[in-house]
Amino acid sequence: MFQEGLNRFIGKKLFPSDSPENFRFRQQSWEKFHHDGLPNRKNEDWKYSNPKNVFQKNFDFATKDSPAVVLSTSLKNSYALFFENGILNSVQSQLKELGLAGVEVTVTSEMSPQLGFLPLGKSSSIKSHFMYDLNSAYAQQQVIIKISAGKKIQRPIEFVFQNALDNLFLCPRIKVIFESQSEATIFETFQNPKSFDFFSNTFFEIQVQENAKAKWYTCTDDGDVGFNYSNHLILLDESSHLDKISFNCQSGFFKNVTEVFHLQPLAESKIKSLSVTKNENHSDHFSAINHLMGQGTSTQLYKSILSGQSRSVFKGQIFIQKQAQKVISEQKNKNLLLSSRAEVDSLPQLEILADDVKANHGSAIGQINPEEIFYLQSRGFNRQQAFETLAVGFGLDIFSEITHPEIRTFFHDRARKNLVDVTVDAEDVHGKTKQ
Repeated sequence: MFQEGLNRFIGKKLFPSDSPENFRFRQQSWEKFHHDGLPNRKNEDWKYSNPKNVFQKNFDFATKDSPAVVLSTSLKNSYALFFENGILNSVQSQLKELGLAGVEVTVTSEMSPQLGFLPLGKSSSIKSHFMYDLNSAYAQQQVIIKISAGKKIQRPIEFVFQNALDNLFLCPRIKVIFESQSEATIFETFQNPKSFDFFSNTFFEIQVQENAKAKWYTCTDDGDVGFNYSNHLILLDESSHLDKISFNCQSGFFKNVTEVFHLQPLAESKIKSLSVTKNENHSDHFSAINHLMGQGTSTQLYKSILSGQSRSVFKGQIFIQKQAQKVISEQKNKNLLLSSRAEVDSLPQLEILADDVKANHGSAIGQINPEEIFYLQSRGFNRQQAFETLAVGFGLDIFSEITHPEIRTFFHDRARKNLVDVTVDAEDVHGKTKQ
């Protein structure tokens, strides 16, 4: 599929606005991807997530003639950026309103390298990144969003990704810059209401400059199909602040890579995530915090709730350089199994070269205690309600720090609905199917 796509790309000039330099960059990216080969279990980052079957499918590019999508936001009061079949819809997006609020949105076909300046730590997966090279070769545009210095954007900026065709190959590429002392909330949703099959390979580069505050919320609901890969590369300047909270459910194959680089002192990052899987869903999270300078703080909390034959993978890393003294960093992964057939792989890691830091990590995998079920039943709950109550209590605290009321309500409602769905097939600790 990919070689055929490259041939069309070269022969028919799929990207006619490319400069000669950009065209060469695309070719080099493809050649690097082709040389390294497809992701497989021999690669440490894909050891527990084998996408071999996905790469054998026949996906195709969206074109200007692709049918339109009925686009709508999840929030009543937001600035909308609609990505239709992976491409920014400039007509329906609220570009003018964003401009008046102090947010500049530009679109370019240039895919020039952006990562060469980064002092990547050992933990970084980008240095030899299959999916980054693939995105560089095939992204049809790069969208650059700049929040002006000192601006505090009152309404969330909502990224809406939605497809109108089956079997699409999508490579969105987005850079978001929070300039000095700016504040903004990004709300990112991936919607697949018709359960179209797809291959999505999305790359975000997020720069949070000095004293800026970024809140980034993500909800992914793929309709039990598709291959959804996303990468959030986040660069934090001095005294900057990041809150990133995500929720994913009903994913055929989902993998997210979040890499945060504390480039200057006093930066703070908080990352939380909840995954709810059922049937044969596959969810994989790679989270790495790279402290390159001292006096920074970071927290990671990843939770998953699994039923059916689903699988959840977590690989978390904290990397603290020798010069990054007085760092405080914490990483936790908690998993709740509702089925004896579900599977969890948890790999928390620390690599610390500094000697004056506070860092810890932990992982827990367990099932609902039957005594807790019995207690709730003695208080009038039926068995189904007891499972629902305990699962909801386990998962919803991920969203407790969301300050925007409409976004918090959205996450609570979506998560609660999916938690009710997965508890229908829940089992007790002995593997007996719940009646």
